[in-house]
Amino acid sequence: CSTRSANSTSSCGTRTLTGTSMACPAVSGVGLLVRQYFSEGFYPSGAANGADSFIPSGALIKGTLINASVDMTGVSGYPSNREGWGRLLADQALYFPGDDRTMWVMDVRNASGMDTSEVVEYPIEVTGIAEQLRVTMSFTDPAGAANTNFAPVNDLDLEVIAPNGTVYKGNVFSGGESTSGGTKDDRNNIEQVHVSLPAVGEWTVRINAAAVNVGAQGYALTVTGMVAEPNDCYADFNGDDTVNSQDVLAFLNAWAAGDETADANGDGSVNTQDVLEFLNLWTAGC
Repeated sequence: CSTRSANSTSSCGTRTLTGTSMACPAVSGVGLLVRQYFSEGFYPSGAANGADSFIPSGALIKGTLINASVDMTGVSGYPSNREGWGRLLADQALYFPGDDRTMWVMDVRNASGMDTSEVVEYPIEVTGIAEQLRVTMSFTDPAGAANTNFAPVNDLDLEVIAPNGTVYKGNVFSGGESTSGGTKDDRNNIEQVHVSLPAVGEWTVRINAAAVNVGAQGYALTVTGMVAEPNDCYADFNGDDTVNSQDVLAFLNAWAAGDETADANGDGSVNTQDVLEFLNLWTAGC
């Protein structure tokens, strides 16, 4: 609304207009910045690091932009045919040092994509409730046949599972928030889950390949909130990213209490064998 840009009728003038013709270049500019962010290695640290550089797919760029969009005031229903996924907030698109809102992404190309009935899962650790948990799955669908009554070709479906087992299907919204239940989306190549005040703990992001009729189907995931990849070093038992004597104390306390987290060898029971297994891992450093 009231976006200032170049005036095509003069060599140096500008003009102010409202509409999609003005919104498109603004969104495209943010898309270029998103591409630069990944291609210059800003992900995941938020600072440029050539070792982390990769060229993002169009699906990842699109999903990252949509993940940063918000409900527009004055437009009922969200998401809706009138506003789509809403208004893009560039400051929410990417992570930089000092931000509370962190980001995790996955970019899978078609060469490594999914076939019909395949399922992939990613564990995500939610570390706080101050930021809304947002999960966006996007993929580039192959072209449909001309004049077909049902244009989508491939169907990937998003599910996000809370620590208590509640399942949120992609694009099932009520009052602008994801809700459990509902019917899976069989036609859109963008699916989202939004959960305000998400429970702290390990969540699961799941993609179901309901139907892949052409090729193998790649996809992109953008997850934002107070999120991190779960710590996969069991010896760092207290989760402080350092393996030291404090982890031994934390483990022994859990073991003495019979806590299932102390089942180090994964045999379904907490016993002396778990102490030996934990000490072996701790000695090895992970």
